[in-house]
Amino acid sequence: MRPEVSGIVLAGGRSRRLGIDKRSLILTSERNQLSETVERLAAVVDDIVVAGDPPSDVGDRAIVVPDGQLGIGPLAGLLAGLTSIRHERAVIVACDLPFLSVELLQGLLAVPGDYALLVPRRDDGTLEMLHAIYRTSVIDTLQEYVASGRRRLSGLASALERAGQLVQVVGDDWARRYDPTLRSYFNLNTPADLEEARSALKVDRDTPSA
Repeated sequence: MRPEVSGIVLAGGRSRRLGIDKRSLILTSERNQLSETVERLAAVVDDIVVAGDPPSDVGDRAIVVPDGQLGIGPLAGLLAGLTSIRHERAVIVACDLPFLSVELLQGLLAVPGDYALLVPRRDDGTLEMLHAIYRTSVIDTLQEYVASGRRRLSGLASALERAGQLVQVVGDDWARRYDPTLRSYFNLNTPADLEEARSALKVDRDTPSA
Protein backbone atom coordinates (compact mmCIF):
# COMPACT_ATOMS: atom_id res chain seq x y z
CA MET A 1 0.00 0.00 0.00
CA ARG A 2 1.46 3.34 -1.08
CA PRO A 3 1.86 6.08 1.53
CA GLU A 4 -0.65 8.93 1.36
CA VAL A 5 2.05 11.54 0.95
CA SER A 6 3.44 13.34 -2.08
CA GLY A 7 6.93 14.53 -2.88
CA ILE A 8 8.14 17.76 -4.44
CA VAL A 9 11.62 18.37 -5.83
CA LEU A 10 12.53 22.01 -6.40
CA ALA A 11 14.58 22.10 -9.58
CA GLY A 12 14.50 25.74 -10.58
CA GLY A 13 17.39 28.15 -10.46
CA ARG A 14 20.41 28.53 -12.68
CA SER A 15 23.26 27.45 -10.37
CA ARG A 16 24.99 30.80 -10.83
CA ARG A 17 27.25 30.46 -7.79
CA LEU A 18 28.18 26.89 -8.64
CA GLY A 19 28.86 27.67 -12.29
CA ILE A 20 27.54 24.25 -13.39
CA ASP A 21 23.95 23.09 -13.72
CA LYS A 22 23.68 21.11 -10.48
CA ARG A 23 20.69 19.18 -11.79
CA SER A 24 22.86 17.48 -14.44
CA LEU A 25 25.77 16.55 -12.17
CA ILE A 26 26.54 12.85 -11.88
CA LEU A 27 27.95 12.16 -8.42
CA THR A 28 26.58 9.08 -6.69
CA SER A 29 25.50 6.73 -9.47
CA GLU A 30 24.90 6.68 -13.21
CA ARG A 31 21.92 8.98 -12.62
CA ASN A 32 22.28 12.74 -12.62
CA GLN A 33 21.66 14.69 -9.44
CA LEU A 34 18.03 15.46 -10.23
CA SER A 35 17.20 11.88 -11.19
CA GLU A 36 18.98 10.56 -8.11
CA THR A 37 16.94 12.89 -5.90
CA VAL A 38 13.71 11.72 -7.54
CA GLU A 39 14.74 8.08 -7.07
CA ARG A 40 15.45 8.50 -3.36
CA LEU A 41 12.26 10.46 -2.76
CA ALA A 42 10.27 7.78 -4.58
CA ALA A 43 11.21 5.36 -1.80
CA VAL A 44 9.00 7.23 0.70
CA VAL A 45 6.19 8.95 -1.26
CA ASP A 46 3.34 8.06 -3.59
CA ASP A 47 3.65 10.72 -6.29
CA ILE A 48 6.37 13.22 -7.17
CA VAL A 49 6.25 16.65 -8.74
CA VAL A 50 9.41 18.28 -10.07
CA ALA A 51 8.93 22.04 -10.00
CA GLY A 52 11.08 23.91 -12.47
CA ASP A 53 12.46 23.44 -15.95
CA PRO A 54 14.81 20.46 -15.74
CA PRO A 55 17.32 20.13 -18.59
CA SER A 56 16.70 16.40 -18.99
CA ASP A 57 13.92 13.84 -18.76
CA VAL A 58 13.02 12.84 -15.19
CA GLY A 59 11.55 9.52 -16.27
CA ASP A 60 8.22 8.06 -15.24
CA ARG A 61 8.72 8.57 -11.50
CA ALA A 62 7.63 12.20 -11.58
CA ILE A 63 5.69 14.86 -13.43
CA VAL A 64 7.21 18.24 -14.22
CA VAL A 65 5.41 21.52 -13.59
CA PRO A 66 6.85 24.96 -14.41
CA ASP A 67 7.60 27.11 -11.39
CA GLY A 68 5.96 30.05 -13.09
CA GLN A 69 6.81 33.29 -11.34
CA LEU A 70 10.32 34.43 -12.15
CA GLY A 71 12.32 36.36 -9.60
CA ILE A 72 10.83 34.93 -6.42
CA GLY A 73 13.26 32.04 -5.96
CA PRO A 74 12.22 28.73 -4.39
CA LEU A 75 8.87 30.15 -3.27
CA ALA A 76 7.72 29.79 -6.90
CA GLY A 77 8.60 26.12 -7.00
CA LEU A 78 7.04 25.52 -3.61
CA LEU A 79 3.76 27.09 -4.71
CA ALA A 80 3.73 25.31 -8.07
CA GLY A 81 4.45 21.99 -6.41
CA LEU A 82 1.89 22.27 -3.63
CA THR A 83 -0.86 23.14 -6.09
CA SER A 84 -0.04 20.09 -8.25
CA ILE A 85 0.29 17.19 -5.80
CA ARG A 86 -2.12 14.35 -5.13
CA HIS A 87 -2.09 14.27 -1.32
CA GLU A 88 -2.48 16.68 1.59
CA ARG A 89 1.10 16.25 2.83
CA ALA A 90 4.28 16.60 0.79
CA VAL A 91 7.95 16.02 1.46
CA ILE A 92 9.76 18.99 -0.06
CA VAL A 93 13.44 18.70 -1.01
CA ALA A 94 15.87 20.66 -3.11
CA CYS A 95 17.51 18.94 -6.08
CA ASP A 96 21.05 19.65 -4.87
CA LEU A 97 21.32 17.30 -1.87
CA PRO A 98 23.94 14.69 -2.82
CA PHE A 99 23.68 12.91 0.55
CA LEU A 100 19.88 12.96 0.82
CA SER A 101 18.98 10.33 3.43
CA VAL A 102 15.95 8.13 2.82
CA GLU A 103 16.10 7.11 6.47
CA LEU A 104 15.86 10.72 7.62
CA LEU A 105 12.90 11.34 5.32
CA GLN A 106 11.19 8.26 6.74
CA GLY A 107 11.87 9.58 10.24
CA LEU A 108 10.29 12.92 9.39
CA LEU A 109 7.20 11.21 8.01
CA ALA A 110 6.82 9.23 11.23
CA VAL A 111 6.69 12.36 13.41
CA PRO A 112 3.13 12.75 14.71
CA GLY A 113 1.30 16.06 14.83
CA ASP A 114 -1.33 18.20 13.14
CA TYR A 115 1.28 20.58 11.79
CA ALA A 116 1.13 22.74 8.68
CA LEU A 117 4.91 22.62 8.43
CA LEU A 118 7.36 20.17 9.96
CA VAL A 119 10.86 21.52 9.55
CA PRO A 120 14.31 20.62 10.88
CA ARG A 121 15.90 23.40 12.92
CA ARG A 122 19.67 23.25 13.20
CA ASP A 123 21.53 24.00 16.42
CA ASP A 124 22.48 27.43 15.01
CA GLY A 125 18.79 28.22 14.42
CA THR A 126 18.80 27.60 10.66
CA LEU A 127 15.55 26.17 9.33
CA GLU A 128 15.96 23.52 6.63
CA MET A 129 12.92 24.70 4.67
CA LEU A 130 13.83 22.59 1.61
CA HIS A 131 14.15 19.40 3.65
CA ALA A 132 10.73 19.52 5.28
CA ILE A 133 7.11 18.39 5.19
CA TYR A 134 4.36 20.82 4.20
CA ARG A 135 0.60 20.46 4.15
CA THR A 136 -1.45 21.98 1.38
CA SER A 137 -3.15 24.09 4.06
CA VAL A 138 -0.18 26.48 3.77
CA ILE A 139 -1.08 27.49 0.21
CA ASP A 140 -3.23 30.52 1.06
CA THR A 141 -0.63 31.93 3.45
CA LEU A 142 2.13 31.18 0.95
CA GLN A 143 0.25 33.05 -1.78
CA GLU A 144 -0.26 36.05 0.52
CA TYR A 145 3.40 35.94 1.53
CA VAL A 146 4.49 36.05 -2.12
CA ALA A 147 1.96 38.75 -3.01
CA SER A 148 3.32 40.93 -0.21
CA GLY A 149 6.70 41.00 -1.94
CA ARG A 150 8.56 38.86 0.55
CA ARG A 151 11.08 36.43 -0.90
CA ARG A 152 12.89 34.95 2.11
CA LEU A 153 11.88 31.30 2.34
CA SER A 154 12.69 30.92 6.03
CA GLY A 155 10.36 33.83 6.78
CA LEU A 156 7.46 31.70 5.64
CA ALA A 157 7.59 29.77 8.92
CA SER A 158 6.88 32.93 10.92
CA ALA A 159 4.15 33.92 8.46
CA LEU A 160 2.45 30.58 9.00
CA GLU A 161 2.61 31.00 12.77
CA ARG A 162 1.13 34.51 12.52
CA ALA A 163 -1.69 32.99 10.47
CA GLY A 164 -2.42 30.55 13.30
CA GLN A 165 -0.91 27.50 11.62
CA LEU A 166 1.27 25.08 13.53
CA VAL A 167 4.97 24.99 12.69
CA GLN A 168 6.60 21.98 14.31
CA VAL A 169 10.38 21.59 14.48
CA VAL A 170 12.82 18.75 15.03
CA GLY A 171 16.38 19.41 16.17
CA ASP A 172 19.80 18.09 15.29
CA ASP A 173 19.79 15.58 18.15
CA TRP A 174 16.59 14.07 16.79
CA ALA A 175 17.92 13.99 13.21
CA ARG A 176 21.13 12.22 14.23
CA ARG A 177 19.09 9.13 15.07
CA TYR A 178 18.62 8.69 11.32
CA ASP A 179 21.62 10.51 9.88
CA PRO A 180 24.47 10.63 12.44
CA THR A 181 26.57 12.98 10.27
CA LEU A 182 23.64 15.23 9.25
CA ARG A 183 25.06 15.16 5.73
CA SER A 184 21.55 14.89 4.33
CA TYR A 185 21.27 18.68 4.74
CA PHE A 186 24.44 19.38 2.74
CA ASN A 187 23.68 21.18 -0.51
CA LEU A 188 25.66 22.25 -3.54
CA ASN A 189 25.90 26.02 -3.78
CA THR A 190 29.53 26.75 -4.63
CA PRO A 191 32.51 25.07 -6.33
CA ALA A 192 33.93 24.43 -2.85
CA ASP A 193 30.74 22.57 -1.90
CA LEU A 194 31.04 20.43 -5.02
CA GLU A 195 34.66 19.59 -4.29
CA GLU A 196 33.78 18.68 -0.71
CA ALA A 197 30.97 16.41 -1.88
CA ARG A 198 33.16 14.68 -4.44
CA SER A 199 35.89 14.11 -1.86
CA ALA A 200 33.43 12.70 0.68
CA LEU A 201 31.79 10.43 -1.88
CA LYS A 202 35.20 9.11 -2.98
CA VAL A 203 36.04 8.29 0.63
CA ASP A 204 32.71 6.53 1.03
CA ARG A 205 33.27 4.46 -2.11
CA ASP A 206 36.84 3.57 -1.18
CA THR A 207 36.02 2.55 2.42
CA PRO A 208 35.10 -1.16 2.64
CA SER A 209 31.83 -1.91 4.42
CA ALA A 210 31.99 -3.70 7.76
